[in-house]
Amino acid sequence: MSTRYLATTLAAVVACSACLPTFAQSGVTMWGVMDLGLARNLGNSGIAMQSGAADRFGFRGTEDLGGGTSSFFKLESAFNGQNGELKNQFWVRESIVGLEGTWGKLTLGREYTPTLVTMVNADPWWYDTVAGSGQQISLNYSDQWWINGSATYSKDLGPFNVAVQVAAKQGNLNPYVPEAGDAQRPPKGARVTYADGSAYVSVAWWDSGIGRSRITAATFKYDFRVAKPYLGFSYGRDLSTSDVLRNVIVGLVVPFQTSDVRVTFDRFDNLTAHATASQKLAVGYFYYLSKSTSLYTDVAYDSKASGGKTGFDVGLKTMF
Repeated sequence: MSTRYLATTLAAVVACSACLPTFAQSGVTMWGVMDLGLARNLGNSGIAMQSGAADRFGFRGTEDLGGGTSSFFKLESAFNGQNGELKNQFWVRESIVGLEGTWGKLTLGREYTPTLVTMVNADPWWYDTVAGSGQQISLNYSDQWWINGSATYSKDLGPFNVAVQVAAKQGNLNPYVPEAGDAQRPPKGARVTYADGSAYVSVAWWDSGIGRSRITAATFKYDFRVAKPYLGFSYGRDLSTSDVLRNVIVGLVVPFQTSDVRVTFDRFDNLTAHATASQKLAVGYFYYLSKSTSLYTDVAYDSKASGGKTGFDVGLKTMF
């Protein structure tokens, strides 16, 4: 069913492209993120140099096809900044191509899932550093983050954006988690987001196609200028046990002229086992040397962590 959907989508793209006028010159941009520092992770006792954010680089480009339509592509790779090693799949984060116009946007390839966009916006750290709550918000299952061989359609409707995604049933979906297994049904998901400049509300749903693993996520945040509160909720089933899981995160960012202070409290529960897997309080300070470079330090305490319950880091991040 999903394969037929992808074939129909490709046929529609080819048919539309035949109606487009003459091409314009394309533009290509290289970009990236480097973030290194000293850290002690939760559950550990040692201090090591590591990346606070996911070190990555990529290329993106657009071409004006005329008639209000443009083509685009994006390639994104990940590596370990402390030793220069690449991940085991080169374009592991994104490899997409698509068309965009007044009718909406269509992308094909390996892409972020609809739920990731919603979930990462619930975390003031965007899943980065020892203070980030990516694994908890994603219910300990990072296969909710990317999908191979997908077709995604999205469209802006005033302050609203809607997105739907489907992929062919395939082999292992996530090279970061090879034990995740294969999909038994076509992966699929959807997202609705409202953003008007100050308010951000997003709700998403995702079915990975593996076992009974599904996730529903919601995020709310509002920029009062003097402070920005965050609230995130995610609910779903564990990949291997089908246990029902829930995560709630509340956060606050207080901006200053060249810095900001961040605070979050995150609680991750296994509702089936009636147990709290993680209960974390995090505080961080970011000082911006420029629009693209910052110094930061964070402290996190997880009362449910095995081993070291306190983690910290200090690092330097730059974007290009």
